Amino acid sequence: MEEAFGKTGLSTSHALILYLVNQEEELHQKEIGEKLHLTPSTITRFIEKLVRKKLVTKRTEGKNVFICSTEEGLLLQNEIISSWNRLHDTYKDILTEEEALQFITISSKLIEKLQKQDN
Repeated sequence: MEEAFGKTGLSTSHALILYLVNQEEELHQKEIGEKLHLTPSTITRFIEKLVRKKLVTKRTEGKNVFICSTEEGLLLQNEIISSWNRLHDTYKDILTEEEALQFITISSKLIEKLQKQDN
C-alpha cells in the first residue's frame, strides 16, 4: 500500500490527511481525527510531520487548531489522487467497495498501533 504513494514522498496516512485538508484548504484538527478514526495524539504526530515538510500550516484560535493547506501541499493533490486511483485499481477486483472501506479502517488502526509501539 505504501508503494502506491511513493511519488508523493508520503505514507498513506500522511497522504490521506493532506488530501482531506487540501479539499477544504482549512480543516479543524479534531475533525480530521474524527474522519479518520484516529486518536488526537496520532493526528498531532501526523500533522507535525506535514508541517515540517511545509505541506500544511497550523492556525490556532483559542483552543481550536485549524490545519491549512500550503502551496506545496496543494501541488501534491493531483499526485495523491492518482496514487489513490492506482491503489483502488489494484484492489477493485479483489474487494467489494464495502470490504475496501473496512480494509482502510482496519489498516488505519493497525498503522496507529504500530506507530505507538515505535515511540
